[in-house]
Amino acid sequence: MAIDIGAYALSLIRQGHTPESIIYQGLIRISLLDLTRLLRELTDTRPRAKAALAGAALDMAHSVIESNDPKVHLAALKGLRVIDETEGSGLTIIIGAGSAVQVNIGEAK
Repeated sequence: MAIDIGAYALSLIRQGHTPESIIYQGLIRISLLDLTRLLRELTDTRPRAKAALAGAALDMAHSVIESNDPKVHLAALKGLRVIDETEGSGLTIIIGAGSAVQVNIGEAK
């Protein structure tokens, strides 16, 4: 029966092994470099990516503001939920946390 080396390596890491101890103890018989590369490929880096993006959010916001591209501005506003696309061809702009004021632009419903 073939074993998935990647899954086995990740399970060993979760059990508290280091890549060095895995190789030293002969639990997986590949080079430390290959094991390190394998673990890097299989490790979920989304939390680190989210942290990096969150840390750069202000710089990105300044970049969007300085952009003269309305599509970039619109995409940013939608992403921040300042502008919400509604059914039909109109846009709803939400002002305030409680959505107390809404400006509807486009088709009447």
